[in-house]
Amino acid sequence: MALDRARAASSPVALDWDASLLHNIGMVHADAGDHEAALVAFEEALEARMRIGDPARTRVARWMVGWTLRLLGETERARDIQRALKDELDAIGEVDPYVDEELALLGG
Repeated sequence: MALDRARAASSPVALDWDASLLHNIGMVHADAGDHEAALVAFEEALEARMRIGDPARTRVARWMVGWTLRLLGETERARDIQRALKDELDAIGEVDPYVDEELALLGG
């Protein structure tokens, strides 16, 4: 219900709640072991984050998609996402241990 209200909002601040809500929905599915449903929610959350335009939160959303792809056994796609994140972080002089951990799990 909250997601429907956020999507119907005329206020950009209210509309932007969709990203957080979709992330939380994805986590509920992931915690339940339904990684396919989690991926759908995380991909929608990524789209919302891209619309909002916050690079740091968009990177988190990308990481969530990559993490879920790994859990689904789609290691090549997951590795591509995590490598792109690593390259982006390197370019701005930042480190994210979660990206490094995923790359280690994915074999670099």
